[in-house]
Amino acid sequence: MSIEKPNSLLVNSIQGGRAISDSEAQFWKGAILGELEEESREQTSHYYEFEKATVERWNAHVFQHLFPDSTGMEKILRYESQYEAGFYRALAKLEYFQRQRLGDAAPQCPKLTM
Repeated sequence: MSIEKPNSLLVNSIQGGRAISDSEAQFWKGAILGELEEESREQTSHYYEFEKATVERWNAHVFQHLFPDSTGMEKILRYESQYEAGFYRALAKLEYFQRQRLGDAAPQCPKLTM
């Protein structure tokens, strides 16, 4: 990679009007580019840290609003077990009526308790 010769007006304005040599210009150019690269790395790391924190906050928000708390889960489980028990009662009655319709000696309709 070749380094371009700096514009003499730019160099003069940076150094307060004093002319500098090509080697001094190369030195300052390298120093400035090094500082810019370091600043760029710092900004990039800050960006990724910010992005990671934002994703973590978003995940916590989603988890909080999509999943119920412990009392909500207890209610869900209770209702689920009630519906499941009702399903098995209805299934037992259906089997009873089917056996009765086919003429099988069906025992008395079962009463399921869960």
